[in-house]
Amino acid sequence: LLCAAAARRRAHLEHRLALTGASRDDLLAALDAHLGDEIHPGWSTSRAPGERPRLVLVFAGHSGHWVGMGRELFAGEPAFADALRACDRALAAHRGGSLLDDLHAPDAAARWSSAEVLQPLVLGVQLALAELWSRWGVAPQAVVGHSMGEIAAACVAGALELDDAFRICVHRSRLVERLRGRGAMASVALPLAQLREHLEPFADRIGVAAANSPMLTVLSGEPAALQALADALTRRNVFVRPMRDATAAGHSPQLDPLLPELRAALADLRPRATSVPLYSTVTAGEIAGTELGADYWARNLREPVLFAATLEAIGAAGLDTFLEIGANPVLLGAIEQTL
Repeated sequence: LLCAAAARRRAHLEHRLALTGASRDDLLAALDAHLGDEIHPGWSTSRAPGERPRLVLVFAGHSGHWVGMGRELFAGEPAFADALRACDRALAAHRGGSLLDDLHAPDAAARWSSAEVLQPLVLGVQLALAELWSRWGVAPQAVVGHSMGEIAAACVAGALELDDAFRICVHRSRLVERLRGRGAMASVALPLAQLREHLEPFADRIGVAAANSPMLTVLSGEPAALQALADALTRRNVFVRPMRDATAAGHSPQLDPLLPELRAALADLRPRATSVPLYSTVTAGEIAGTELGADYWARNLREPVLFAATLEAIGAAGLDTFLEIGANPVLLGAIEQTL
């Protein structure tokens, strides 16, 4: 009752303090520590008392979606609904159909199996969520995206117009859809550096999709080759988990013949300098935004997602709070492991 009243009935002031304790004495000790500007043993913080969080918005890639996502927010949050309608208009300039129809479709599970439908929808939900957080006064000190999540991150950072964001997403998803049914993906409990030697015999058939944490790498490629490598690693007592819902081999050699088409489709893209720091999971560092032209998005589609290395760069810059923007939190484990 006390927590409910504090959350819902008390005026929402600028500062709040959250404490944990197993007894009244624990809570009193924590309050005394706060009043004395001390760090209580039950806290986990790298900030001085009164210092605001240094916030990073994290945008996941083609994952974490679920049928029904966004529908309640669309019905009950005008800021979310307005942002999603703007995304719907931006998408209409580059692809037939409606983002809002896709969101509310009775046959959503079947319709979303197509990357051409799902990826623009995921982008729209991410951008609408980011706008909602912004309306609530939550402003990031930096943004980062994982794979296709970089499109949303670049848009929120100010490097891309909304129209360009959906243009990139439409062409990217169209090419990915061509690979559906031809690929597979798997998570391997090895750091990227140790895994590279095992990949050499499969260099033209398997690629590194993502280095998500110091102990987790995602592979992508031809199903038979990936199974052969998984069997070899399992015999060495390396944990390998196939990603059962992955049917396209993103970030793999299968994409190489399609990259010239993507570069041509985005040749006249004119990105801008960022207004919010943007960290690239292609280069594993901060980028200015102006380099987000056609060549960059070809690299984004083909090259590994250097998520762990990028998180290390973000942490080294003093940013300490991570908010994942998406329908489900799929990257928090990797973030915690890396930090």
